[in-house]
Amino acid sequence: MKLSFSIANRYCLLGLVAVSLTAAATGVGFMWQEFLTLRTVQSSFVGAATVAGQMELQKQMLENEVLSGKSELPPESSLMLRMRLQAVDVPPVIRQLGLRWRSPALGKPKAERRCRNLPS
Repeated sequence: MKLSFSIANRYCLLGLVAVSLTAAATGVGFMWQEFLTLRTVQSSFVGAATVAGQMELQKQMLENEVLSGKSELPPESSLMLRMRLQAVDVPPVIRQLGLRWRSPALGKPKAERRCRNLPS
């Protein structure tokens, strides 16, 4: 036995499917745009934290050799910089994207520095 649908029911069903697919595609597009926007914000946040670290080092009136990384950072300067950067809190939305904070080992000359990943 063959099922019989009227042409009005067929078009109604086709319209519902089309509207559902369009709504799903629009939702995915908005989520993708949000993801891209947050990725941009993430790099801006890391850049702002870098500038904050540079400003903190400039406030300490260190020698040019220390600022360029040719000689060791004094322990008290290293401590002040760590305290300044720990006071900056990562927004939860950026943390959920998987922010990997790579900071050089403070207080060591450039040749001895190794980057490490902090837990997110």
